[in-house]
Amino acid sequence: MIKLSRSYLIMFIMFSSASLIALSYYTYNGYLTHFDYTLLRAFYQFKSATLNHFFLTMTWLGSLWILLPLSIAMLIFLPYRFKSYKIVFVVGFLSTVVITHTLKNSVERPRPSFFDTLIALPLDFSFPSAHTAQITAFTFLVWMLFVKKSSLKSVVLSSILLFIALSVALSRIYLQVHFPTDVIAGFLVTMICCCTTLLTIKPNQESSYEK
Repeated sequence: MIKLSRSYLIMFIMFSSASLIALSYYTYNGYLTHFDYTLLRAFYQFKSATLNHFFLTMTWLGSLWILLPLSIAMLIFLPYRFKSYKIVFVVGFLSTVVITHTLKNSVERPRPSFFDTLIALPLDFSFPSAHTAQITAFTFLVWMLFVKKSSLKSVVLSSILLFIALSVALSRIYLQVHFPTDVIAGFLVTMICCCTTLLTIKPNQESSYEK
C-alpha cells in the first residue's frame, strides 16, 4: 500500500481547498465562462463515431450504479487484515459523494447548453461533476491499496486506473453534459475528502495487498 506522509496530505488538502474556493468563486461570478465555452467547442469539433462510442461507454464507469456494487463487492471479498483500509475506503468514497451533491445543490449551476448533447441532460445541477468525483475517489482509493512502489505490476495498474479516471472525466465534457470547470471541481473535491480521510484514519501498516 502506498503511504503518503502527513505533510503531503496536509499540503494536498490546503492546495485543493484553496483551489476549489477560488474556482467556485470565479465560476459563480461568470469569470470562467469563456474558458468553459472554448473547451466545450473544441471537444464538439472533434466529434466522431468512434469517440462517441468510446465516451458513451466510459462515462458509465463514473456512475454510482456501477461504482457502488463494485465497492461493496471489493469490501466484502477483501481479507480481514484490510479492516482499517475498508474504513478508509467507505469514509473517503461516501464523503466524496455527499460533499459533491451538497455543493451541487448549493451552487445550483445549470448544465451547459452551448452545443448539442449526445445524451439527455441529467436533471441535477452541474457543479461539480459527480461522475468525475466518484471515479476519481474510487480509482485513487484502489490505487492506495493495490499499488506498491518499484513494481512493474504497480506501474501497469496505476496507468490503467489513471486512464479510466481521465476517460470518465473527459467524457463528461465530450458529451456536453458538464463544463470543464465542473470536472476540475470534482477532482478537487475528491482530493480534499480522500486526503482528509487518510489524515484522520490511518490504515494499518500490514494492510498491504502485495506481500
